[in-house]
Amino acid sequence: MKKIFLCFYFLIIFFTSQAHEFWLALEKFVVKVGDTLPLSFLVGEDFEGEVWQGKMASFYFYNAEGKESIADVFPSTPEEKVNFTFKTEGTNLLAFNSQDKLIDLEPDKFLAYLKEDGLEDIIELRKQRNETDKKGREQYQRCAKALVQVGEKKDNIFKTKVGHTLEIIPEQNPYQVQSGQQIQFKLLFKNKPLPNNMVKIWRKTDGKLIKADLKTDKKGMVSLPLEAKGTYMISAVKMIPTTKNTQADWQSYWASLTFGF
Repeated sequence: MKKIFLCFYFLIIFFTSQAHEFWLALEKFVVKVGDTLPLSFLVGEDFEGEVWQGKMASFYFYNAEGKESIADVFPSTPEEKVNFTFKTEGTNLLAFNSQDKLIDLEPDKFLAYLKEDGLEDIIELRKQRNETDKKGREQYQRCAKALVQVGEKKDNIFKTKVGHTLEIIPEQNPYQVQSGQQIQFKLLFKNKPLPNNMVKIWRKTDGKLIKADLKTDKKGMVSLPLEAKGTYMISAVKMIPTTKNTQADWQSYWASLTFGF
């Protein structure tokens, strides 16, 4: 696969009205067996987030012992603190899926959001439908994963397909990649590679944020070097028209994968 050269650039951390990334946040991603960490469900931008308020569809935990539903750890109220204990050595995977939620945006705000997330196909489709000046009535769903390395043992849990409608899967274990080496990620939509789709790369190291926007190749792949220690997030969004919901014209799926290096 042809490697994509990344030009990372520094950004000033700030909140905007378009803040909409969602991720599973942990204080650290390399832990010891038995460690208990607070787990947060955050929405925002640039790794600066607020507690997400939404409804869960499913929440699963994958490790060498198998798959386990951990829906019971989801907070009953947004402010409730969640503590999660990692008991099994190896590369552990958390996979969260939300229920659909509706949003209604004014035409200019909806267009700005489509541009920001590289949804050019939706912009063009709205033009063809003469809907550019129409409100954006959208139903969206969150598909978030987090990879945690527990102890020294490495395994292949990282490549597990969890069945999210939009899913990001690393081709190599991030905890086995050496500094400066390339790591590839595959973007799947309905279990098929999604080509020519924007993928955002976020890295926070020592309080500094580095970000890049990439496009998947024809095989639905992106590639980047893991260059420095820190927290990484890979995120993507896919939107399609919908006729099944009278309250929304569009259905979107938001995927994220967080891990440490």
